[in-house]
Amino acid sequence: MICTPSHHFLDQFGSFPPISEMVVRVRRVMTPTGALTEVAVERIVYSAETVDLFARAVVAGMSAGGAALQPVEVDGWQTYNFEVEDVHTYVAGGVRVHNTSYGWAHEADLGLGEKVRHDAVRRGVPGDYAASLGRALVAEKLNSHKVNQCQGQYSCTLPPGGQGR
Repeated sequence: MICTPSHHFLDQFGSFPPISEMVVRVRRVMTPTGALTEVAVERIVYSAETVDLFARAVVAGMSAGGAALQPVEVDGWQTYNFEVEDVHTYVAGGVRVHNTSYGWAHEADLGLGEKVRHDAVRRGVPGDYAASLGRALVAEKLNSHKVNQCQGQYSCTLPPGGQGR
């Protein structure tokens, strides 16, 4: 599975850390059956050598630099986002993953993970899961600049047969 740095995976603690955190720690994720399995995670950096691995996208915009606006072009890989209704958890590539597409979560800003957790609990989301949503939102915000530029991807590979332990 190829995903962006902020793609979230269900881990052995019931949290949904982004894959970018899994590169530097234990990489155990939950399969659809509830079994834990260790995965291989590899960062793929956008460069002249890797540019043709995926479909490309060029984003043009204006950036305020001093008193003048200048056109800014960002070249990277095309990425796609979608929303899964209700709990926003789904199976992709043989593992349980999560997206943070709650409408009210997108209104939160960096540092408001606690507000997100509180709002989720108020809407009936279990406390531990709500706390994970808050942490996931903060991680999403921290990684958004990299994701928006589409200049880094991660490869998450299950062991042969995709079986958990």
